[in-house]
This record gives sequence, structure tokens and C-alpha cells, in this order.
Amino acid sequence: SATQVFEIVQGALNLDQVMSPDTQVYRGQKGLRVSLIARNTSLAPVTLTAAALTFNNQANYFTFSALPDNPVLIPGQATFTLRFNVDVGKDAPVGNTVLDGSLAGGGVIPAIGAQQTASWQILEAKNELSQNYPNPFKGASAGNKFTTFDYFVKDDVTVTLKIYNLAGELVAVLVDANPGIGKHSVSWNGGNGDPGQTGKPLGSGVYLAVLQTGSYKEIRKVVVIR
Repeated sequence: SATQVFEIVQGALNLDQVMSPDTQVYRGQKGLRVSLIARNTSLAPVTLTAAALTFNNQANYFTFSALPDNPVLIPGQATFTLRFNVDVGKDAPVGNTVLDGSLAGGGVIPAIGAQQTASWQILEAKNELSQNYPNPFKGASAGNKFTTFDYFVKDDVTVTLKIYNLAGELVAVLVDANPGIGKHSVSWNGGNGDPGQTGKPLGSGVYLAVLQTGSYKEIRKVVVIR
């Protein structure tokens, strides 16, 4: 039978917008998701049982695996999204890089003919706690209900992000986990309690957000206004 060809209709291989809003990745970062949009150009439906990305350059620095593992039925003339997990090697070169490669299929699809490129900026992994935004904020009982912390992690270790009052008392735990290397975000509603708990609203005042990862510690002042 004739080869059933899939046409790539998205112009570039992009980081999944759900996972990351930009094209910056970090050395050693794992579990990123990338996606591209394709179309079954045949009239007949086909079952996609495997898909792989093979790159002609930077092959030693990126590891791609297809999602999902289960076969996917693609109707004739249908457009669909292919998603992949990607891990960035710890020795990946820092700076801008262009990935140049091709997409191959498996199962009843003997070939997916498409050349793909992606322009990503590889950054050195770091530890950092950015200033929360907005700051000051009013908390769950008022207009701007949440404030957001962006934080960066350079090692696969347990990370904590805790809130203390000026007396040094622990009032809230926002993060206590191993989130993986890279950039992460967490929101706080101005309440006390552990991760995932709403907690009771704290009073107006200055609080300290403390990021701890291994021996690294960084502190930011947070202002709550009721």
C-alpha cells in the first residue's frame, strides 16, 4: 500500500505553552513538553503507534520521547497535535541553538515526511527567588487575591519555599518538594497552612519568603495589605 504521509502544518517545533511560555530552557532540565501540529493528508484514518524526533545536530544534548504511549487513531484529513517529552543534557552548550531534524513514524505509518527546526535559548541553571508580584497584595479576602513567586532551581534536590513573620515564626509552606531543574512558579493567597491548603488569612504586615535548596538560601520581603 502507499505510504501515508503526515504533513507538518505548524512552522516550528515549540515548547508546549502549557508547560512553558517561552523558549528558554536550562541545562539539566527534565520533563519539558514540546508539541507540533500535523495533518493526516490521506482520506483514510490511520493509527499512530509511535513517533520519534531525530535531530541532525545537538543530538547529544537533547533526549526526546513520544507522548502518549497508547496508539492514536487519526481520521482522514484531520489535524492533530504530536507531543513529546524532552530532557536537556547538563553539558548542553549555553546560548542560542537551532535544532534541525526530522520526524519519523511507526506502526501502520511507515513514514512521516517533515523537516522541523526549533530555535531555543539554553541557559545555565541557577538558584534564585524572584520578587513576588504583585507586591504589596491584598490576599484572598480582597481584589488581588494572589501573589506569585517565580523561582529557579539548578539541581534535582528538595526545595522549600516558606513564609515567616518578622518574629521568625513559620506561617505558611508554599513548596516542599523536588520540582526539578529549571524555572517554576507558585501562588500564595496570603493565608497560613501547608501546600494546597487555603488557610486562614494572615494580618497586614511584612512577611519573609525564604527559598531553601541544598545550602542555598534566598529571602524576599512580602507585604500583605488588608
